[in-house]
Amino acid sequence: MQPFSAPLESRFLSALQRLRRVSLSIVFLGLLLMGLLLPSRALAQPITFVTVGTTLGSQNFAGQSIASVTSEMPAIVVARLRQDLSQRTQLPLAKLKLIEAEPKTWNDGCLDMAAPEEICTQALVKGWRVVFANANQRWIYRTDHQGRVLRLER
Repeated sequence: MQPFSAPLESRFLSALQRLRRVSLSIVFLGLLLMGLLLPSRALAQPITFVTVGTTLGSQNFAGQSIASVTSEMPAIVVARLRQDLSQRTQLPLAKLKLIEAEPKTWNDGCLDMAAPEEICTQALVKGWRVVFANANQRWIYRTDHQGRVLRLER
């Protein structure tokens, strides 16, 4: 006794082939839509860099004499950090001055600032140590190279 008759088996195989084609079509359609929905403006435009001097006059924020060094970081990173700080402090963006930006390589995905019980990726992460200030206070951020992960030092 055979489990399937020949016509039933061929219909089953035919349905299976149709299902494979439909599945592949759905996958390709999904990939196409992802490509269309990506922010093409971000991909098509050149990256703008901001040149940041690490000096505030001839002294840093703490009053220590330091050499004048500049770093170039993407303007989008500066904008993300400034926006985050403005939301946290309720200060206008214009009052938050960027005074220092230093390229850093962090030891993990938590930018060397893991909270207790926090699980972090164990890989080197290129990024920035960025200092903002106003007339009364300064804030130090750690971020990845693109400004997607950010941590405010306490």
